[in-house]
Amino acid sequence: MKPTKESWQKLFDLINEREKLGFVCYETIEGIHECPIEDFCSQGVEGLLYDLNRDEVTTKTLMNEYTVNNLAVARVIRYLHAKVEDLTKKLEEKEKASNNG
Repeated sequence: MKPTKESWQKLFDLINEREKLGFVCYETIEGIHECPIEDFCSQGVEGLLYDLNRDEVTTKTLMNEYTVNNLAVARVIRYLHAKVEDLTKKLEEKEKASNNG
């Protein structure tokens, strides 16, 4: 059965409501899940991409009109995740040096 405009709107309203409370909603084969955004983003990049169905293996398996952009999303997430890790490491080193000096 094809989703109706009303059923999509109910879903979007639920997602928006949960987002305001600090949750991210995502879909897996078992259905829609939610997780506090901070917890969701604290996992490694592989877990993030997997949970979002944007890891390269899944994206290439699904092969649809979104494949190119989904691969780009995966690359951008990997890049940004690495940048955050690098900046966090530099900040921790700076704080450590500041506390020792």
